[in-house]
Amino acid sequence: PAAGEARQRVATHVAGAFVVLALAAHAVPAIAYTRAFERENPWFTTWSTEIYPVADTVRAQVDGVDTVATADWGVGQIFALMDEDGRARFADLWPRVVAGERDLGRAYFAGRRVLVVRHTVRREMIPGANAGLRSVLRTVPRARVTSVFRGRDFEVWLVDG
Repeated sequence: PAAGEARQRVATHVAGAFVVLALAAHAVPAIAYTRAFERENPWFTTWSTEIYPVADTVRAQVDGVDTVATADWGVGQIFALMDEDGRARFADLWPRVVAGERDLGRAYFAGRRVLVVRHTVRREMIPGANAGLRSVLRTVPRARVTSVFRGRDFEVWLVDG
């Protein structure tokens, strides 16, 4: 009986530890995501007809790039306007860009041509998205950035890594 009780206590502790770790694994990103939306102003979405010339720009450039990436939440709407080839090159990187993940520069930009679609600084959805993108690109010393489209709401960068 004592051995069975001991095993039951161990199993209970292991199960409890698993539950705590699982909650932490989901709570930490959820809290970070929620905090990204905190601002003094009410939340708004950026949508404008400017999305059509952005999509035209991406379509004109897509054959010469390895990836078309997003750098802010809500930018991925342009991919509804793309053909299959454009969508096949799509990488929704905004969560990693916002977090400023340092390995993202090596993983997606070094040695590659990437078209980055982003909101302009005044229109960014996730505060700090553009700062995160610049931080990521600083980890790729050879990266050259050329603006191929700039509007009121969106900008498209060609990054030669």
